[in-house]
Amino acid sequence: MSTVIEAGHYYGAVGPSTVDILGWEVGKQHKAATGGQLVLFVDDYHQQNQIDGEGEYFGSAMQAILVDGMHQEADAVFSEALLAVSSPEEVAKLLDDKLVKTRKGVVSAAGVRLGCLRRRKHRYIHANLRVSGLFAA
Repeated sequence: MSTVIEAGHYYGAVGPSTVDILGWEVGKQHKAATGGQLVLFVDDYHQQNQIDGEGEYFGSAMQAILVDGMHQEADAVFSEALLAVSSPEEVAKLLDDKLVKTRKGVVSAAGVRLGCLRRRKHRYIHANLRVSGLFAA
């Protein structure tokens, strides 16, 4: 079994920040040391006015180069918007199969908190990506 390294995350609306690139580089070093699988999450769920990201952002030309490089280096890329759509159904399956528990809206497996269920305006139940990521292709 391979180690999954959640090494990257960036906002699709603005691209990766300096902090995102630093985290990606640390993940690549960890992959080189462990031989794990490098996973990248793209937050294409939030709009630019909803972003509270840290670090400085790059211009559009450099952003395109960085995003392309991250996508090529990643073993798997997950879209948060797509995961948010499928999460309610998939979490319900896990609950039905008793593979996870929920207590006061917190989903956990073997005592480890995986995320929260909460209602959103558009009637989706949003689950933390650690739960959702289990179901992405």
